[in-house]
Amino acid sequence: MNALNIEDVKLAGKPATKVVRNLQRTVRYPTQAATLQDAINMCSPGDAVAIAPGVYTETFEIDRDLTFFRDSDVGAVVLVSRHVTTVQVNRCKVSMSDMTIVVEEGALAHHPLQCDHAEVELESVECYGGLYSFFAFDKSKISANRCLFHNSYSHGVLLLQSEGRFENCFFFKNLECGVNISGGASDVTFFRCRSSDNGAYGMHIHTGGTVHLDACDVMRNKYSGVAITGQDERLKIPGAKHGKFSSGFIENSRVTSNGWQAVLLLDGSLDLRTTDLRRNRRGALTLSCSKKAINQVLDDNNQKLDPEYYSAFQETGEVTLKGNTGVLDDGVNQFCFASELPEGWGSYEK
Repeated sequence: MNALNIEDVKLAGKPATKVVRNLQRTVRYPTQAATLQDAINMCSPGDAVAIAPGVYTETFEIDRDLTFFRDSDVGAVVLVSRHVTTVQVNRCKVSMSDMTIVVEEGALAHHPLQCDHAEVELESVECYGGLYSFFAFDKSKISANRCLFHNSYSHGVLLLQSEGRFENCFFFKNLECGVNISGGASDVTFFRCRSSDNGAYGMHIHTGGTVHLDACDVMRNKYSGVAITGQDERLKIPGAKHGKFSSGFIENSRVTSNGWQAVLLLDGSLDLRTTDLRRNRRGALTLSCSKKAINQVLDDNNQKLDPEYYSAFQETGEVTLKGNTGVLDDGVNQFCFASELPEGWGSYEK
């Protein structure tokens, strides 16, 4: 029940009247509730939960519009679970700030933060461990600023059929991709973000995903910096078809020092502008089975490459961009997603 502010108002010629105003209620944990789930159950939509600094082994589900924040200017709030998803947000609007969410054990099946058809705003939140450090699906809407997603057993962030905006976020040291966008996820924007040191792709867009990278760094990933492909069969998305159209828009960014090429476009479309694609082991760009030509690619002199450049690449399987050479082997045409490309796939000497 919401807190009430009751004032006595004296009116001329009339007895005192009680005026009731609804105010946001703040439940303080652990002083006012035994567990975080108890604190949530004490709240009405629009209330807040203030968490004192400390390490809490908790798991809880949020099913109403709430705000969670650290109840101090100093100290850390750490929420830890074992063999279970730490925080589940279901069909509501939630704001969380200044806390760390962890899956410590049982990471192959659970996630620190999971959102189901939810609108979630994250500010200075760190998620690590778990199968996916952050998992959002079923038309969730995500806004994240100054957040960290790392050390997962698969992807740092997985968005399925959702949308989001990530600013000043860091995705790193995940065993597979830093970011995985899939299942018709659209309007996903990354601004001033970094995805690095991941075990597969820095960013993987597939099965109808659409992503915009602006002023981002994607570097030192084991495979390609950015991969745009068909369906990732391992996710087994209901109703999704192999080769569903995906697209990426990359501008003012650096995709450098990756183990494969900067951008691997196996199925989908790409709009690439004023982006540094140097120092990747297998070159700057590989195209295959693409349904749309590159709209605009700028070379070292910021000159737009003409349409014949794309046609020539289709015929020769070779493109040079900013001093790198990408090579297309015929075997690549057989793959819309491949955790490992064919044996003979490589690059020419620079």
